[in-house]
Amino acid sequence: MSLFIHAPRMGLPCVTDPERASRAMADLRDRSMASSDPDLVEWVRAIADDPMGRHILESIFSNSPFLTACALSEIPLLMQVLTRGPDSTFGGIIGRIKDDLGREPAQDGLMRELRLCRRRAALVAAIADVTGHWPLERVTHALSDFADAALSATISHLMRHAAEDGDLVLADEHFPEDDCGYVALAMGKYGARELNYSSDIDLIILYEPVKVDWRGARGLQQSFLRMSQQLVAILDQHTEDGYVFRVDLRLRPDPSSTPIAIPCAAAQAYYASRGETWERAAMIKARAVAGDIALGRHFLSELSPFIWRDQMDFSMIRDLQSIKKRINAHRGGGEIGFLGHNIKLGRGGIREIEFFAQTHQLIYGGSDPYLRCQRTVDALTTLTEAGWIDDRVADELTEAYEFLRQLEHRLQMVDDQQTQTLPSDDGGIGRIAGFMGFEDRDGFRDLLLHHLRGVASYYTKFFGESSRPVGTLSWTLASAAPTEQALETLRQAGFKDVAGALHRLHAWQKEGLGANGDERSRAAIIELIPGVIEAAGRTADPDKALENLDGFLAKLDKGLRCFSLLSANPRVLDLLVDITGAAPALGDVLSRGPDQLQAALSADFFSLLPDERLFLAEIADLMQQGSLQSAIDRSAAWANARRFQIAVNILRHRIDSSDAGRAFCLVADAIMRSTAARLTNELASGGGPPASEVTVVAFGPYGTGDLTTGSALDLLFLHEQGEAAMTSDPTQAQRLVAILSAPTKNGRLCNLNGDAGPWGEVGPLVVRLDAFRSLNQRLSGFRPLLALSQARVVSGSLAEPAADVVRGVIAAQHDIPRLAEAAVDVRRAAVDAGATDAITDPRRCPGGLDELELAVRLHQWRHAAEVPAVLDPSVSRALAKLGSLGLIPEPLVKRLLGAHRLLRQLECVLGIAVEGSVGRDRLSEGLVFLLLRAGGARTFQQFEEAVEDATSTVRAAFGAVVDRAGDH
Repeated sequence: MSLFIHAPRMGLPCVTDPERASRAMADLRDRSMASSDPDLVEWVRAIADDPMGRHILESIFSNSPFLTACALSEIPLLMQVLTRGPDSTFGGIIGRIKDDLGREPAQDGLMRELRLCRRRAALVAAIADVTGHWPLERVTHALSDFADAALSATISHLMRHAAEDGDLVLADEHFPEDDCGYVALAMGKYGARELNYSSDIDLIILYEPVKVDWRGARGLQQSFLRMSQQLVAILDQHTEDGYVFRVDLRLRPDPSSTPIAIPCAAAQAYYASRGETWERAAMIKARAVAGDIALGRHFLSELSPFIWRDQMDFSMIRDLQSIKKRINAHRGGGEIGFLGHNIKLGRGGIREIEFFAQTHQLIYGGSDPYLRCQRTVDALTTLTEAGWIDDRVADELTEAYEFLRQLEHRLQMVDDQQTQTLPSDDGGIGRIAGFMGFEDRDGFRDLLLHHLRGVASYYTKFFGESSRPVGTLSWTLASAAPTEQALETLRQAGFKDVAGALHRLHAWQKEGLGANGDERSRAAIIELIPGVIEAAGRTADPDKALENLDGFLAKLDKGLRCFSLLSANPRVLDLLVDITGAAPALGDVLSRGPDQLQAALSADFFSLLPDERLFLAEIADLMQQGSLQSAIDRSAAWANARRFQIAVNILRHRIDSSDAGRAFCLVADAIMRSTAARLTNELASGGGPPASEVTVVAFGPYGTGDLTTGSALDLLFLHEQGEAAMTSDPTQAQRLVAILSAPTKNGRLCNLNGDAGPWGEVGPLVVRLDAFRSLNQRLSGFRPLLALSQARVVSGSLAEPAADVVRGVIAAQHDIPRLAEAAVDVRRAAVDAGATDAITDPRRCPGGLDELELAVRLHQWRHAAEVPAVLDPSVSRALAKLGSLGLIPEPLVKRLLGAHRLLRQLECVLGIAVEGSVGRDRLSEGLVFLLLRAGGARTFQQFEEAVEDATSTVRAAFGAVVDRAGDH
């Protein structure tokens, strides 16, 4: 005898009841002999003599009365699946439903045939499952495919009947479901194609009146209601042949007051105005399965904004937590058990794995469509790949999920009951352990408890972080009277004004923060308090940190999402306290866009290395999708998130000034290039002639690579009009300027400087290349020459001609003594304006960054004609080139590069910490800490000495080059 399933791919079930198995084998033999098929008789005899074949049958017969009855009623099918394999056999069942049953004229006939097919599908899937021939995914897919086919055949039958009665005109008589305006959405496990072995099917039934050509005397709503009732009866009703599926329609919008078939518009209105968090989670798995599939898919796509929020949303964690608590209270699932434990709803069960995955999807899936998968295992995998959960967590939860789902199937196979509860007696446990392939109940118990405890641990760790107890802080909402225990807790955390801190935290509890005084916001704020005290205690000045954080949180208009984010992620709360405590300027920017904090959840947030290709790829993908306005909105959000990331890495001293300046420039470059490319494509798709991209030239700190957090961009936009088709034009450049500077819901793409021209005109200039060339050739003044020395061509088709113009002007013969005098005048004016403190103004102070740049530019201008290689807008690279060419002694170059690095470090820190100028007397403890760390000093005196040494080196170098220029 040839067995297709000749060996198990995992342990076969044990024969737990030999007597029952023996009786069933005898019954199998007797029934085969009573048939008129000699091949069937011979096959039964042969399989009884085959050790593997006999064990397969006896393991099924001894463990499942339901499968035993199916096998004895379907002996030819049993022979087919064991000799030809489950795939072709199951495919034949599905094929018969799709090809024949939808055309079945009589409802009784359809009901009978569907029930026979269901029995056969159950037998085939069970054999494939218990022999290990099908993995879990294939089993659940097969069961879901059967449900799809049965539902489709039923709707086709009902639509044909309505057409035959003259009530409905079908769009396609051969395929009555196509464009019928009536659709069934699968929910839950069915929607995700994870259907249980003996499961009900959760459905939402919708219809679109404008798509239906209804001619019946009854109204459309009443008729579709009746049709839906018939659909449920055909599938759900128990007859002598059994049933097909139990149908549950309670997941529809507002089931207590809505009919079982709902117009699409009414459902959309409900979700938009009253949809709850649990419904968002349920809709993750929703799938259009039968009827007008196109209508169902369109409905779900329109529902996407309800399911997936633009920003990460931690506020719904508490809602899902509350749902699980109600389940535990109702089902007794608060503790992990063994006898009688519910492996779905109980502690550590399937539902906790699903909640874990779905909650992460709801939080992160709005900003990352890759995470919007339906299957639980796929969700865990994609969350791992995106860096939101660890590989180990995903692996262990996946392993537990597959074990528990297999156990769930075994429990349901016994008597075809929808149960997830383990037997409550030792004998029952022993039998289910054997059905799972365990020789003894102890091994089964140990593995089961291992999985349950692992799931519970990860679930508690994730959800528990959003509801940390207040701990040792023992004040109450009813009274603001301080207790010694609370005061001592604050003292130990490092607070000096403990009474003031306690009063402030009491106000948070009783009144909320700013506009966030509602009950949910106050509850979220209360959960923050322990973490806030811990985080503030780690700063240099806890009292100031709490004061600044209070100001930040009070500015938030709708802060619940931010409070929930902070409560669920202590690492982000620590970061926010650091920002508001030491860098209030960055905190002020953040208060206008608190959703930027979600970027800190990324696994690589604190390991930023500027990567031009990565930035370009990210922004290009955003800029090329959807309408131009939506692309601009998404790109602005991306740019703000990247700038925030760079600023935080400066704050945490993860990148130095060189990398920071380069990173800021790379973000701006990526914005310029992607926006110009999108605009060019837009103009071409509008029917106009092909156009080349506008050329963008950067000046000032953007050109030199010395951008800081708040730096505006100095830009020039070049175009070239002519008879050739491939040209840019002023309108294109002006539109680019408008796009870059226009406000969006996520802020502007760029902060453009209003005085960006090298010759001093106001506004981001848009000029023709020939005008740019002729004007620059006439320029000889100090300021225009300095501006051109900082120029860098960012992108565009005129990049080479523009760069040639810049190089040519700089390399021309100049009056070096006059330029040196002008440089001295500029430095004198800066000092006269009060730029004297190197620590608070490292750029304009004597010996500061501006003075260092002037020294470098004077060297470049002097040698540019003979040695063009000295030209480079970057001060640090230009210094290195001057040294390598022997134009400045190498020892001096090293000292100047060190001075440049230190002063740029200070500039970057001040850029994120303060807005505008700040006096020495206003340096907070947090800012002093940042400055010392940036300067690599242990004490403020060491720091002052290092800064003085750097500025002295620059002053001496500037004086030397000016003196030398006078001798030129």
